[in-house]
Amino acid sequence: MPPLVPAPSSLHLASPALGPWFRHASATPPTLPLPGRHLNVEITLNQDMEWGAPALGLRSYFSVTATRVPALRGLRRADGEQAFTPGNFVVLFTLLPEVELRLWNLTQPLAQPEGSAAPAALENLRPNTPDYPSDATTDDLRANFLGLTFSGSTFGNASNPVSELIHPSTSREAILENKTGSPLPVSLWCFDYRGRAVDPGAVAAWWTQMATPALWSNLWENTATADQRTASVAPGRVVHFVSPHEGPLSADIRARLTLTDLAEVDSVDYLYTTSGPAPAVALTAAPSPDTMPLPRIAALPNGNYTTPATATPFAGWTNAGTPFPMARDYMRVGVVDMESHTVGLTRADAAQADPRRRVTPQRNTSGAPVLFNTDAVNTAAMNALQAGASAIAMTPVMDTHWGANVPAALTGTDPLPSTLVFDVFKLAGEGATTTASATDQKIVLRFDAGSVPADAWIRVWTHGRDTTTGRRFRMDGGAARSDAMGRAYVVLPLPDGTRGSDDPATPVPLSCDVFF
Repeated sequence: MPPLVPAPSSLHLASPALGPWFRHASATPPTLPLPGRHLNVEITLNQDMEWGAPALGLRSYFSVTATRVPALRGLRRADGEQAFTPGNFVVLFTLLPEVELRLWNLTQPLAQPEGSAAPAALENLRPNTPDYPSDATTDDLRANFLGLTFSGSTFGNASNPVSELIHPSTSREAILENKTGSPLPVSLWCFDYRGRAVDPGAVAAWWTQMATPALWSNLWENTATADQRTASVAPGRVVHFVSPHEGPLSADIRARLTLTDLAEVDSVDYLYTTSGPAPAVALTAAPSPDTMPLPRIAALPNGNYTTPATATPFAGWTNAGTPFPMARDYMRVGVVDMESHTVGLTRADAAQADPRRRVTPQRNTSGAPVLFNTDAVNTAAMNALQAGASAIAMTPVMDTHWGANVPAALTGTDPLPSTLVFDVFKLAGEGATTTASATDQKIVLRFDAGSVPADAWIRVWTHGRDTTTGRRFRMDGGAARSDAMGRAYVVLPLPDGTRGSDDPATPVPLSCDVFF
């Protein structure tokens, strides 16, 4: 593909340019393994290993408490529960909004599958320390500088978290650097825009694929080849079964899944990795009462819900004719029972289990299920009243001429005139005048025979002028249909303004638009 224009590096705070996730002067950066049951990956950062900004964003620090602070409250694990364990320490990196939006847009060409305890000292994690203000002389003041509190040996959250701008360039500060003097085990998470966990290794693979010359040739932030990377990843494809809202599935539905070439992750029944060449999903035989009378499956977010027999969410991974470019990937597969999802009751409910009392969702197969204007609604109502069968219409108020306004059939085929010829007449009794001004005036444009095409619709807008901005704008205007002789009369308003001469011989400027 051609390079992005303008170049990402020229967009400054809105730049989606990518940088390396991990950097070290000599040690090999970590390889992201397959995720655990919560979709986080466990890695170890060697001494002096930096976690760099993958793209432009903000760094913040938090101590995880039982009642989450607002910035962490919406972040969820794969099972829908809140991410992180109370007592742990979180360095949160959030992409800037326009960076996130641009990166999301740039993912569209990608192939689709359906196709630890808090550290003893914060300085041991911050690059380029000491960087505190000169008056931050105590641990508590230093912690406040970073949006935290510190009492004894325990971190807490201050009223306002810090938001530090971090750039992916190698010449800028990293998000985090291990300066503890020994290997540091950490847990790496990635979350989507709604706070739901995503496989970090898959994100690294997606962004690497996006920055290949075949897609976007200038997406890397750094010109040095060694820094044109995200993070090394172990191969594997992760499948996450979710509800239509991409939350956790109910236990009844999870129990009905029959899976082929998919292996459980960490003994949970909602997260899997592919374990063979032909991953597939089906349902077990229905129990009584049926827990999924109308089952549907889709590859999210773009796939259509279809029956298990016809669902092919893994087609992109299994089609040998179009090799899939990414050995590491992640997808959510939505599974739903349309009946309980739309009705709100399962067949464990006595009424819903009874065929005579059951509420059954039906697909709307009408050719025009939605009527978009009043005339269409009126036409449908009139057709129902005139169909011959008994029908009653109830309304608090109705005009005796109520009904659809049927547009005139315009049959004119004559060519449009190259110039317009018309006469202007004022309407007696219209408008109000004072010594110096005129308001609420209307005029008539008369198009004589042959001056416009026969059986044509003519629309005329007079121009007003905004006295504040000086800009010209279209007024409401007027319209008329020409007769068989090419004659038409159009009534339209004039802009308020200074009163002109009462002498008929004195010309009055008129500015308008005419449309046929």
